[in-house]
Amino acid sequence: MSYHANTPREGSATDGSGRSQPTPDTVLELLANSRRRYVLSTLAGTGMPVTVDDLALGLAAWESGTSPAEVDEARRNRLAASLHHVHLPKLSEAGLVAYDPVGKRVQGAAGLAAATPYLEVAHRQAPR
Repeated sequence: MSYHANTPREGSATDGSGRSQPTPDTVLELLANSRRRYVLSTLAGTGMPVTVDDLALGLAAWESGTSPAEVDEARRNRLAASLHHVHLPKLSEAGLVAYDPVGKRVQGAAGLAAATPYLEVAHRQAPR
């Protein structure tokens, strides 16, 4: 499995070990989107790689307030495309997730731990 490497960029800083960590401004900007909050919450809770299709299915169910069994394939596919082309690359660039676009798998990265306190506050303020 080949995940995108996280390299320092504008909006990130390095921690004491030289790894890139997102700045508070970057984290808050990313958490402004409910779909990215859902992805980060899911990954923080699993600690394991998750497929884009599984994320899209859970996200579709969460957004519509239904069970995953009630989500139609077209909606799941639209959300998978949105995650693949928009949200996961942004989260990967910030160092919050490690994303393998070929294998369509994603997992939390080192920066996710730094973002967790902000994520918890965001959930209290805007549960959806």
